[in-house]
Amino acid sequence: MSAPQPLALIAADGQKLGAHRFAPAGETRAAIVIGPAMGVPASFYHRFAAFLAERGYAVTTFDYRGIGASLDAPLRGHPATLTDWFSLDYPAAIASARAALHGGPLYLLGHSLGGQIPGLLPDLAGIDGMLSIATGSGYWRETAPPIRNKYPLLAYLIGPLAMGVAGYFPGKRLRIIDDVPASAMRQWVSWCKHREYCAGIEPDAKARFARASFPVHTVSFTDDEFMTERSTEAMLAHYVAAPRRHTRVLPAQWNEKRIGHFGFFRKEMAAHWPRAVQYLDELPATGAWRKAA
Repeated sequence: MSAPQPLALIAADGQKLGAHRFAPAGETRAAIVIGPAMGVPASFYHRFAAFLAERGYAVTTFDYRGIGASLDAPLRGHPATLTDWFSLDYPAAIASARAALHGGPLYLLGHSLGGQIPGLLPDLAGIDGMLSIATGSGYWRETAPPIRNKYPLLAYLIGPLAMGVAGYFPGKRLRIIDDVPASAMRQWVSWCKHREYCAGIEPDAKARFARASFPVHTVSFTDDEFMTERSTEAMLAHYVAAPRRHTRVLPAQWNEKRIGHFGFFRKEMAAHWPRAVQYLDELPATGAWRKAA
């Protein structure tokens, strides 16, 4: 497995971020920045990143501030917000990957939140495409039943009480995601309450998503415990000016009993990781993809 190289990644506001680069042994075919899901440390993607590096991709992984290797202060009362993540942290990782590439395409590979927020980035220049995995709108009424049925209890009772006591969202103890700064979680909950998710909450969000002209390929799974087909299509639709493609996968099609929201990146799914290489290779070939109406 390709060994990760620690990166000295510093956001525009001076915040140090935990990051790694997986460099290919030979010629670099493209650079990839992996955008993590909500409350998921970048280390979760390292085995997958190493796989991509062995196939010629220069892969950058990073943690949003307040998460994983970017947690530089006590989590209780940590000031990190989603705005910090999409306006400062994600751009820092992209800039670092682009600077190290010296030409060639740069792709984003976003998991869940990591495929939702690129449309909100302050600058989309230099991004040549995005492959998003298990990415959909977080609007709670369009999520899958396991989440939709629990959402009111989590959003209005358990979540606020837990954050009030702990000073952060104790995702580990609740067995949902990892621990998350309370300010980031509150902002995310506000997105989830809106029918248009982040596009209905963040200033000028629709216009910002409309700037994206790079191809976007979303891969979703029928047994995703968070995302439905409807929520996936709703998120993809925000990229109104981008060539778009949605691949919907029934686990049995891949001879699997279960994949779910997180399964694709687990080592047990390594036999299917070449599919990601195929999808990345297809990003420039957008002629048959859906265009904005």
